[in-house]
Amino acid sequence: MKRLLLIILVIAVTIVGGALAVLIARLNQPYKGFAGPEQFVEVPTGSGVAAIGTRLAEAGVVRDPVSFRYAVWLIGGSKTLKAGEYRFDRAMTPEEVARKLARGDVYLRQITFREGLTIRDLGYLAHFIGDGSQPMHVSVHINGWGNYPNPQGFSTASGLHARFEGAFVRSWIMEQDISQKLTPYRDCRCTIQKRTTDYLAATQREVIALFQMEKSGAFNTNDEAGKAFVSKRLAAAASELRDMIVDAWRRSAEVSVGHPPIPVRDIESGRTNALNALQGDN
Repeated sequence: MKRLLLIILVIAVTIVGGALAVLIARLNQPYKGFAGPEQFVEVPTGSGVAAIGTRLAEAGVVRDPVSFRYAVWLIGGSKTLKAGEYRFDRAMTPEEVARKLARGDVYLRQITFREGLTIRDLGYLAHFIGDGSQPMHVSVHINGWGNYPNPQGFSTASGLHARFEGAFVRSWIMEQDISQKLTPYRDCRCTIQKRTTDYLAATQREVIALFQMEKSGAFNTNDEAGKAFVSKRLAAAASELRDMIVDAWRRSAEVSVGHPPIPVRDIESGRTNALNALQGDN
């Protein structure tokens, strides 16, 4: 009887020892059981280590739940694991997986909000429309008259560009100087291409006047004529920016979005539920 018990004990110790040896070996073996280049695993808040291990094993991130649980025990227990979505893109040992969850190294997805894009695009529009109000920007005479026929003897020295739109504006132009010269809203009832062309052409017609004023010294001091010219140019930019934004807003009601297409006007009025169209019919 004693001999039988001894044999059973030896067999049990051998089995346990073998299992432990296998477990220890697996702890040091990187494993990747998913077929694709990456695998995502969601760890819900409040999940226990056993449930997490099962999720990871089913996803092919670890070989089995037991080795993961042992790895968690080695690094300090299940309380260190953090909920979230995790991305795995290579073979990892159970301990590496456990430490990843302990660090909370979750996968962050980039979300773009339409409002943010609108603000960004308005910034771009404001920049380019502002540039378009500066006569030198729509002329070959970008920084002084340059090496061109010059019957009126305009200055060819560089530095006018920065002095005109930088130093002079900072020193002498106030917000009220511009606001007083804003023009009423104008609906040109034309395409954006036509509106832009007209705007830049109006700016280009001021090139000669700018160089005439520079020649007279209007941009060197607090000259009223110089201030009036610069304020009018800045007001033209502000007015054009406002008009283009208003035009874009009004025209937006005439376009359609989604698939199948739905007019924006119908969405805003509540006539149509756009959820299915915006999600797509496929």
